[in-house]
Amino acid sequence: MYTLQASYENETFDLADPRHGRNYFDYGYIGNFGIDFIPTFDQDTDDEVNPIFTHSYYREVLRGYDFSNGANPVLANYNNPFGSGADGDLSVSSIDELFAINGRTNTIFTESWNFHQNVGTVFNRAINQDNDIFIFNANASFDLVSRDKDKGRHSIRIGVAYEGRTNREYDVRDPRRLWIAARQNVNAHIQGVDPEINAILVTLC
Repeated sequence: MYTLQASYENETFDLADPRHGRNYFDYGYIGNFGIDFIPTFDQDTDDEVNPIFTHSYYREVLRGYDFSNGANPVLANYNNPFGSGADGDLSVSSIDELFAINGRTNTIFTESWNFHQNVGTVFNRAINQDNDIFIFNANASFDLVSRDKDKGRHSIRIGVAYEGRTNREYDVRDPRRLWIAARQNVNAHIQGVDPEINAILVTLC
């Protein structure tokens, strides 16, 4: 006699913001910000004591913003006191002065007296799991009987058991910070400015 058993199970689990789901960059997206990078210079002198200016840095200047296609319009409204962001209607010159930008909301707006999250807050985690379990069992039993019944009977049982699991998971623990990581690494390939190449000789008459 033998017995064969097999089973298959599939378990899925999703936890995410109901609006953004697996669109991870939407979690922190406020809108499009127009930024100019203005070169700045340091004053120095050359070997002949002539004044020179060397390119030292790029200063970020906020020119405007557009929230019409933003994924989080309520968070974008936190910037309303600074103007519409279009046609020169802007009262700040730095993106860091705004209350909400891509990936960051000013801490004074994230919670309400430590009781609950403020309006427009996005559930800031996305988990997706897909797990498979396969089980197989095989059992067999038989008797060995001697021709001489007085010598007894031998019962033999054998079995095989197999269980296979495949676990898959994506867990983005802080999707909003994807924007912060992107800003920090967008210019990582730039090692700096060589002042010898970018020196400007100024002749004073």
